[in-house]
Amino acid sequence: MKTKSSTFSIVSCEDDKLLSNGTAFFCGAHGLFVSVAHNMRNDKILHKALIDGKFYNYEVLSKEYIALELQTAPCYHDLLIGRVLDYENVDFLELNTSELEDFPSKAILSGFKKSTIEKSEEVTTLDELYDEIINDHYNLLETPSNEQEDKVIENIPRAANISLEFGSMQVNIVDNSFKNPLSKVIKIDGNFTNGYSIERLSPEPSGYSGGPVVLNQEVIGILISAEVLLSSVYISEKLKKI
Repeated sequence: MKTKSSTFSIVSCEDDKLLSNGTAFFCGAHGLFVSVAHNMRNDKILHKALIDGKFYNYEVLSKEYIALELQTAPCYHDLLIGRVLDYENVDFLELNTSELEDFPSKAILSGFKKSTIEKSEEVTTLDELYDEIINDHYNLLETPSNEQEDKVIENIPRAANISLEFGSMQVNIVDNSFKNPLSKVIKIDGNFTNGYSIERLSPEPSGYSGGPVVLNQEVIGILISAEVLLSSVYISEKLKKI
């Protein structure tokens, strides 16, 4: 199974600095991909697909994202389906269309994390925001200033300035429902049923959000946070509507 060749990074930059990096993967031909929507939640900052050291634009085919404090059970909304433009992928990953029944189950998570980034003294990723709740940075990324409202920031640095490395790790899936990813900070009643709980990843590999979780040669979910996956069954149903 060609997980590495099917997986790539989604990055956003400002003033020649990397603001965020997440993971996406091809789920079909002609550039069709999926990721978590919080990787691209700030519409005022330009995001790019970073594939094999080159930047590519992408179009959004479907996006469902609700701010964490507004989420309500049982359906969690954090999914983006898109298509990379001017790129023909050779490989893609198959999505499992059956609910996982055996718990606990061991699976493999893959994604891209930052290694060395030039021209940047401080890097804030959305994974770090979800994990640490840094309010000042959250407000910066989530709510652009008035000066930014009239334009999309487009100053993307050269791909050579961004160094991200592919990696994989084992995850243990423990249940077919989950509480909100930041239950210690934000209280939401009920459980979400369109995903799985996993044993907390510690330390969380920054940049893996949106990465595929593979079991028996098929994707069974994508990473939302250090304790939560979004189900491939749910994603498959959304893809049928594209």
